[in-house]
Amino acid sequence: MVLIFAVLRLTAQTIDLTQWELCFEDDFTSYRLWRYGDWTSIPDSTWRAHLGYDITHGKHECQIYQYDNAVFDVANGVVRLTASYDSDKRIPKQDYSLPHFMRHRYPNKYGTNKADNKDANLLLFFSAEIDTRETFGFGYYEIRCKLPIHNGSFPAFWLFGNGPNSYEEIDIFEYTNDNAGGDYYRGYTSGIWLNKNGRNYNYEKDKPECGKASKIVANSHHIPETEPDLSEYHTYGCEWMPDVIRWYRDGQLLYEYDNADSIPQAPKRIKVNYALQPSAYNRRRKPNGWSGNDSMVVDYVRYYKPKEKKELPQAIEALTPTP
Repeated sequence: MVLIFAVLRLTAQTIDLTQWELCFEDDFTSYRLWRYGDWTSIPDSTWRAHLGYDITHGKHECQIYQYDNAVFDVANGVVRLTASYDSDKRIPKQDYSLPHFMRHRYPNKYGTNKADNKDANLLLFFSAEIDTRETFGFGYYEIRCKLPIHNGSFPAFWLFGNGPNSYEEIDIFEYTNDNAGGDYYRGYTSGIWLNKNGRNYNYEKDKPECGKASKIVANSHHIPETEPDLSEYHTYGCEWMPDVIRWYRDGQLLYEYDNADSIPQAPKRIKVNYALQPSAYNRRRKPNGWSGNDSMVVDYVRYYKPKEKKELPQAIEALTPTP
């Protein structure tokens, strides 16, 4: 699959929300707890606190997700995804929770991903992720949040849901603050991961012909020191339609991609997670350049659909749910 980089550009165009109908909104002002067994929010069952298949992403990150690291702060109307260093070395000792569907599938120091190898990263942090139990279709997605900006911080807002025979992922943003290699970088990327031949991100052992997912478009947005501090509130949005995807920050268009052949088509869950990369710890396996207890603070998550009915191909129309 050919890797295509979208043209990066800043424009004066802004999102016009009067053209969209709000269909889903969570401003986190309702009282909630997590149900221990399946890590689903109660009493509304809107969110779950696991990825749906695991509690860690595997070798490229160094955290496991725990439901109690996702805190509904009703008094302030936010949800806090908090990362903490495993100072008591509880992860190797399996002193943490698992959702019931995992039973005894405890991650080892390299995670549970079967593609992990000797170069995988250690699991040294607890953190949190949430995603909707409901799936959504074409429309405009937006989050308002504060980001943790220490070394190795890797929070993200993304959409995921496979098609009948394809792996499909839309990254609205993945923040990176990394100076481990000596070159300081502060910014985030947006993009599309797609595997048209199979439903897995990595190769399937019994189906090598299915290949693996490729990043079809990668928009890297460097944030110079003169731009706003991302540890304060900003909005990040994505307009996902059958023939175009547009990415926004604070309502202003940053990028767009219009190759319809490589735009995901299946309904997706909304995912918000706070991961940590290897530069979050030093050679002594201690937190590197951060307080040891930081949060991604989410003020709201919203989904809009177009007010005007658009002509969609029949196959796409069938895959587009109405929340």
